[in-house]
Amino acid sequence: CSAPKPAREDCQERAAGSLGHGGTYRAEPIGEATNGYGASFDERSEAKKRPQVAPAVPYPRCPEAMSDLSGQVAIVTGAGKGIGREIAKALSDRGASVVVNNRSRDGADPAGDVVAEIERSGGVAVAERSSVEAPGAAEALVAAAVDNFGRLDLVVANAAIVDRATFGKTDPERFRQVIEIDFMAPVALARAALAEVRERSGRFLFITSAAGTYGEFGVSSYAAAKGAMAAFAKSLVLELDRDGVKVNLLAPFAITQMTEGFVTVLDKYDYAAKP
Repeated sequence: CSAPKPAREDCQERAAGSLGHGGTYRAEPIGEATNGYGASFDERSEAKKRPQVAPAVPYPRCPEAMSDLSGQVAIVTGAGKGIGREIAKALSDRGASVVVNNRSRDGADPAGDVVAEIERSGGVAVAERSSVEAPGAAEALVAAAVDNFGRLDLVVANAAIVDRATFGKTDPERFRQVIEIDFMAPVALARAALAEVRERSGRFLFITSAAGTYGEFGVSSYAAAKGAMAAFAKSLVLELDRDGVKVNLLAPFAITQMTEGFVTVLDKYDYAAKP
């Protein structure tokens, strides 16, 4: 952010702020040399603190850090709730037209609900209800963008599931399903969207997790998928740089619908990070 001090020090961005810049903005800076959990490696080694979620605070907007995405088109998977929903709304706030993806089940239509929210705020969006791992889903998502808006600039691969079981107790088919949804589906979407994004010198944003870097108790399939995604995205950085395509990884730590039931489990284990 190029705003003068102290405004620069107070400037905080939404997670989707990384879509318009070469770097990624943290929602709440809470220490130097952090390991992603909000404390330094030395602090966590000495105090053996468990992961903490940064407190929710209002974030003053920094005009220089706000991206004008008018005329651009984005796909956001898993956008019917949680982080995906907020990213879709933030992109719309910046002027992008958004393909809001989320599967429908049990009579609920989360993708349609988010589209309605965006439209009430004056934005433009369409719902896409594929299960991301289904055959042809990636191509359907890209078609939804091109058929409705004529182009595709930004792809946010956010949809994911988690299977909470120690490796010795995991069902092999369930393990494979997690890999399919959390890793292979983003790969398929990147492949389907590549020509459009490359033509626009656009951007891919892959939502990963600290579990993919450090590992995590009881979620081996999820950690493996997120680790693979990180390696995949870093490889795309090297391959697509010459085309002007930007590739980002975002590893949030947040209480969402997917993680809420897991928070109590954290109290039973010591997750102190090692230097």
